[in-house]
Amino acid sequence: MSHFDPAHGKGSHGRLYIGFRFTTVKQGELSKGLVAAMLRQLNIDREDF
Repeated sequence: MSHFDPAHGKGSHGRLYIGFRFTTVKQGELSKGLVAAMLRQLNIDREDF
Protein backbone atom coordinates (compact mmCIF):
# COMPACT_ATOMS: atom_id res chain seq x y z
CA MET A 1 0.00 0.00 0.00
CA SER A 2 1.43 3.37 -0.95
CA HIS A 3 0.11 6.90 -1.23
CA PHE A 4 1.27 10.50 -1.35
CA ASP A 5 -0.14 13.10 1.05
CA PRO A 6 0.59 16.64 -0.20
CA ALA A 7 -1.11 18.17 2.85
CA HIS A 8 1.38 16.55 5.23
CA GLY A 9 4.27 18.91 4.58
CA LYS A 10 5.16 22.57 4.35
CA GLY A 11 5.30 24.56 1.14
CA SER A 12 6.22 22.38 -1.81
CA HIS A 13 6.77 19.25 0.31
CA GLY A 14 4.55 16.25 0.91
CA ARG A 15 4.81 12.84 2.50
CA LEU A 16 5.17 9.56 0.59
CA TYR A 17 3.94 6.47 2.43
CA ILE A 18 4.92 2.94 1.43
CA GLY A 19 3.44 0.48 3.87
CA PHE A 20 4.13 1.80 7.37
CA ARG A 21 7.25 3.71 6.30
CA PHE A 22 7.30 7.26 5.01
CA THR A 23 9.60 9.94 3.69
CA THR A 24 9.22 13.63 2.91
CA VAL A 25 9.35 14.56 -0.77
CA LYS A 26 9.93 17.97 -2.27
CA GLN A 27 8.42 19.12 -5.53
CA GLY A 28 10.76 19.31 -8.50
CA GLU A 29 13.93 17.55 -9.53
CA LEU A 30 15.60 15.33 -6.90
CA SER A 31 19.35 14.86 -6.59
CA LYS A 32 20.88 11.36 -6.56
CA GLY A 33 21.85 11.78 -2.91
CA LEU A 34 18.34 12.79 -1.90
CA VAL A 35 16.81 9.83 -3.75
CA ALA A 36 19.31 7.50 -2.04
CA ALA A 37 18.36 8.90 1.38
CA MET A 38 14.65 8.52 0.63
CA LEU A 39 15.14 4.90 -0.46
CA ARG A 40 17.01 4.17 2.80
CA GLN A 41 14.14 5.70 4.80
CA LEU A 42 11.65 3.55 2.92
CA ASN A 43 13.86 0.44 3.21
CA ILE A 44 13.90 -0.07 -0.57
CA ASP A 45 16.96 -1.41 -2.38
CA ARG A 46 18.19 0.81 -5.19
CA GLU A 47 18.08 -2.19 -7.57
CA ASP A 48 14.42 -2.81 -6.69
CA PHE A 49 13.55 0.81 -7.38
